[in-house]
Amino acid sequence: MKRRSKQLFFSLSFTLGLSSISVFAATTTFPSLSSLGERLFSDTNLSLTGTQSCASCHNPEQGFIDTRENGVESAVSLGHDGVSLGHRNAPTISYAALSPRFTGSNANNASGGQFWDGRAGNLSDQAEAPPLSEVEMGMLSKADVVSRLQENSEYVEAFKSYFGENIFDDTDTAYTAMASSLAAFEQSPAVSPFDSKFDRSIIGEYRLTQSEMAGRNLFFSRGNSCVRCHSSGQGQGQAQPPRQGQRGAGAPQRPPRGATAPPRGMGNVAVGQVFSNFRYFNNGTPSNIRLNSILQSTGQQSEFLATGDLGLFANPSLNGDRNSRGRFKVSTLRNIAVTAPYMHNGVFKTLKTVLEFYDHQGGNPLRINNPETGMAWQNAETPQTVDRRRLRIQNNFSDVDINNLECFLRTLTDQKFEQQLPPLRDGLGCS
Repeated sequence: MKRRSKQLFFSLSFTLGLSSISVFAATTTFPSLSSLGERLFSDTNLSLTGTQSCASCHNPEQGFIDTRENGVESAVSLGHDGVSLGHRNAPTISYAALSPRFTGSNANNASGGQFWDGRAGNLSDQAEAPPLSEVEMGMLSKADVVSRLQENSEYVEAFKSYFGENIFDDTDTAYTAMASSLAAFEQSPAVSPFDSKFDRSIIGEYRLTQSEMAGRNLFFSRGNSCVRCHSSGQGQGQAQPPRQGQRGAGAPQRPPRGATAPPRGMGNVAVGQVFSNFRYFNNGTPSNIRLNSILQSTGQQSEFLATGDLGLFANPSLNGDRNSRGRFKVSTLRNIAVTAPYMHNGVFKTLKTVLEFYDHQGGNPLRINNPETGMAWQNAETPQTVDRRRLRIQNNFSDVDINNLECFLRTLTDQKFEQQLPPLRDGLGCS
């Protein structure tokens, strides 16, 4: 057990770049760096008004998304002041640790990173941003955040134990240590457990129903567009299976004899699957007209309203590549059934709508209307860069196909969130 603990700390030191972390730095209150990060994650004192934490927008009890009533149907999040609104949906942090560091210099080779536009290279970089964001936690400076940390004697003890006695001598170093602690929590099995029905079916602990299996086969079919974006394949973003007896430490073990067989062509892609290739594409998502109307009426996000969401173009690494406009990072499908609303702007409320939207984008002439509005689909927010080739579906989906795909996507829910699954809608039976 002691040897495994050492390996964990060394792994964190390597991943986060924290050469000063001590192998034996645990405190009574925080036995691991991730436990410190977990406490920080839910600490509202790290916001200007003392009302908002990371967990406010990433609820650990429901898929790590924003579940608050905010007047915009959770499409975007409210800031610490109870008034300020963002213009993008808060993505789940589930499995975010498996996104590789951002690389790339143009629309075609950009990959990885954090946020919808990848502007944060890794988890630690991402964790530094929200406390200082005017429309999120609103702290005025890093020094103010570090001062709040020092108000808590347990934090002071833990920071000195993990990062050295002089950690608070330098504001930037202490602030980075806070972000690294948060990143350690996001790297923990509590955030990425790999214990969904899908995972359990691979190791023979759950048998997919007929509908779930049909949906799985459709999803992994080479003729459909799903896996062109929502597959991490055999390399990037692919978690390594734990050794025998280490359930919960990462991806599930390889299938034993008698487990549900994968569909032809699926191979071993299911093991450690994060359901994202971490690339950037424009899928033709329309503007969220209701959200934009509220932002306009309240005098917020004027620059966004003037240009639309520039997506990847806003990432400084892209050097003004105009072809990157309107492209967003492919999100994980883990916990997708409990993380509505969908798309970068929260424009769609249900999985059924998302699936019919992709069927429409794939060329099905029968998918004329948005099922949520009963009206024709709105045009893409940034039509110039929509990736029509990648969206093309070889065979149009029937209503039964849509149902089966939804049933499969529900199996990607972590075990602790299964009670949060929405009731089966009318016409949907996943037996």
